[in-house]
Amino acid sequence: MMRLIVFMGVSPRRRVSSADLVALHAPLLAAVGEAICAQRRARKLTQQELADRCGVQRAYLSALEHGTRNPTLITLSRITDELGWSLTGLMHDANV
Repeated sequence: MMRLIVFMGVSPRRRVSSADLVALHAPLLAAVGEAICAQRRARKLTQQELADRCGVQRAYLSALEHGTRNPTLITLSRITDELGWSLTGLMHDANV
């Protein structure tokens, strides 16, 4: 991680913000979000229905599906559980 931060032109002494991490991992977050969106739609769930089941806000789920949020493993686990899916399946579908 340190090499990536230095390579990106960020000083290793500077605290890395959430925005920096999202920008650094944008392709990964976008792929995960697209996979979640595809599974949600395949199960004919609205964002609001899935958000309610997972205990998150609809706006958060929307941002996650658009790749602009960096979810925790716990949040990803809740989402995959509600979709009858696994974290492994999510990573496979996201080509990670």
